[in-house]
Amino acid sequence: MLLANKATAKKIFFMSAFVSLLFVLGIVFTHSLQNTA
Repeated sequence: MLLANKATAKKIFFMSAFVSLLFVLGIVFTHSLQNTA
């Protein structure tokens, strides 16, 4: 039970980290597009 909870927590952590990384990349991408435009 504890092991499963640990794996779920790690999966949730990686998912949130991945989403925030995509979010930051999107902001940087749009910002660079606005700078070149």
